[in-house]
Amino acid sequence: MKLRLSLTQTIVLLITVPVLMQIVFFFWLTSIVSELEMQREKESEAVDGLVLVNEVLNDVMSIGAGMFMTQAAKDPTFLLEIEQNYARLDTHTEELRRLAARTTDQSSGVKGFAAIIAEVSTTLEQAADFRQEEVWDIDSVHISGTIKSLCRRIRVIGERAIEQQAKVRALTRAKEQKSRAELETMLRVMTVSNLGLAVLLAVIFTMNVGMRFRQLMYDTMTVSFGKPLGLPMEGDDEIARLDQVVHSLAADLAATRKQERAMIDNTAEIIASLDDTFRFEEANPAVTSRLGYDQETVRGGLFQSYVHEDDRKSAYEALSRIKNEAREIEFEARIQGKDGRYRDMELVGNWSEQDQHLFLIMRDVTARKEAERLKQEVIAMVSHDLRAPLSSLGITLDLILEGVAGDLNERGHRLVSVGRRSVASLIAIINDLLDIERFESTGFKLDYEDSEPSQLVGDAVATVLPEAESRKIRLVQECEAVDLVVDKERLKRVLQNLINNAIKFSPDEQEIKVTCKSGGNGTGYDTTADEAIFRVADHGPGIPEEAREAVFEKFRQVGTGSEGERKGTGLGLAICKSIVEAHGGRIGIDENEGGGSIFWFVVPKKPHADENLFG
Repeated sequence: MKLRLSLTQTIVLLITVPVLMQIVFFFWLTSIVSELEMQREKESEAVDGLVLVNEVLNDVMSIGAGMFMTQAAKDPTFLLEIEQNYARLDTHTEELRRLAARTTDQSSGVKGFAAIIAEVSTTLEQAADFRQEEVWDIDSVHISGTIKSLCRRIRVIGERAIEQQAKVRALTRAKEQKSRAELETMLRVMTVSNLGLAVLLAVIFTMNVGMRFRQLMYDTMTVSFGKPLGLPMEGDDEIARLDQVVHSLAADLAATRKQERAMIDNTAEIIASLDDTFRFEEANPAVTSRLGYDQETVRGGLFQSYVHEDDRKSAYEALSRIKNEAREIEFEARIQGKDGRYRDMELVGNWSEQDQHLFLIMRDVTARKEAERLKQEVIAMVSHDLRAPLSSLGITLDLILEGVAGDLNERGHRLVSVGRRSVASLIAIINDLLDIERFESTGFKLDYEDSEPSQLVGDAVATVLPEAESRKIRLVQECEAVDLVVDKERLKRVLQNLINNAIKFSPDEQEIKVTCKSGGNGTGYDTTADEAIFRVADHGPGIPEEAREAVFEKFRQVGTGSEGERKGTGLGLAICKSIVEAHGGRIGIDENEGGGSIFWFVVPKKPHADENLFG
């Protein structure tokens, strides 16, 4: 059964084995060093014993010789030398006792020699009195004989002790040499073992960890290069699991790349990358379907060479800005196809600092541009070919009503009046179309001037009053004194459209309330004191909450489906929204208590410093 260890267990094992081996070597080395130290101490004791025994022997012999010389020569000067030798004997005897006390080796002879020296010292102390006497008696002769006998005895014992100390020293040196040889052997074993262990662990680490790490690194680099991987690494340790994660990640990345490539290849837009000189490096297959070029043909080509000569300068400047400013920029240019025709393209560029590439998305807007040109032609046709004749017809009908062509009977007057209203309605629709188109395409600048809300509301009410009176609808005005700086004519048109819309959908003999207040102070609609709020409240059928946003879209009308609802072009509220937002305001619809709707809009009392929303 093959033992499988995790990476952590392998590392722990690689660390533990050398540590245990070093611990064994440490205790072995400590044991040898301790043995060497003990042998060194024994040798030192033996040497000290040899020296002290010799010293004591010399001292005793010197004292004995001095005594006999004093007796023979009757020279008192020998007494001083005896005293000096006796003092040295005391010192050496004390050192010998201490050495004998700490000596553990009973075979060294030091302890026996120390005992005999104590007896000699006692005898010498008994003979000390003779040092001051000039005449020797029988007792002195007896002590002298005793001293001679002790000297012979101590010499024999001393020589034996010296011989024993020499043997101890020799034995100790032999053991010390053996310990040193063992230490050298142990050091060689340690060196060879450590080298062998290091090589073995290196091989194990390389085979079990290092090679697997290199394989993991290789697989990771292979994934980064987008190349396919081989089989996953065997095992269930951390490295194998990590390699399995890399393989899983590689599979996910491959699927993602495949999906991205499919999206890029199948998208309708041309996606291309340019180098820092704006030459094509890559382009997706859309370059073939949109422009007719092969992908290989485009590679290496200069982008400006495909651009219409009138657009080359602006296109080059746009690309340079993208590269230098490192931000996304949109621009338009006409790009020539393989058939020689130019397509209107909307381009979005982005510079990658890391890849040093410029990425372009080119969207073919030829059809949209053509539609816009057609729309402009239609608008021009409506403006010149329809509005002018209708205006002339309206003037003619006005003159007829004034009696220029003669008096009309009641039926003729009614028919001409109906025709005049129809012409006025057509002209209003044409003006709305032209206005909304101008608002969306070219924008407009607001003509700000000081205005009074009461005057704005009053002028708007006066314009629609005949329609309200014909249906007996009451128009109520409530306006606070608010200092406004707005485009008076356009804001009056907003009020006129909202009031006219309220009249259109309100039942007869109802009330429409038009108010204007300063914002803030609990007026709602998240207004501030720097804003003014206008409201037009009716009692019509109301507008469902989910449809209130849609009523401000072009050509959209939202009703309840009840009979008698009046239809319009669906442009009036869209125009209102454009004008209010041009002022930096907002517009909306709320439900009126008791039924109906409240159309409201909020505008700043004064324009912002950077007001240029539609210019």
